Amino acid sequence: MRLYPASPTGLTRTLAGDLAVVLCLCLFAWMGFKVHDAISELSSIGRGISDSGRAIARTGAQTTEAVDGAFEV
Repeated sequence: MRLYPASPTGLTRTLAGDLAVVLCLCLFAWMGFKVHDAISELSSIGRGISDSGRAIARTGAQTTEAVDGAFEV
């Protein structure tokens, strides 16, 4: 059993096809890493919005306590 053809023309075509497949695999792997990195950056936006919401809630609670304390005097 031979993996590659014995004729020079067939060998060239087979090697060119194999090289094209390897190049496509490398391209798709690189693109996958780029998409992964872009999605990771998007998650930081969500965390920032969540942190801002918590800070606003804390400030609102502190303001409410201050107003309540002012009316108790």
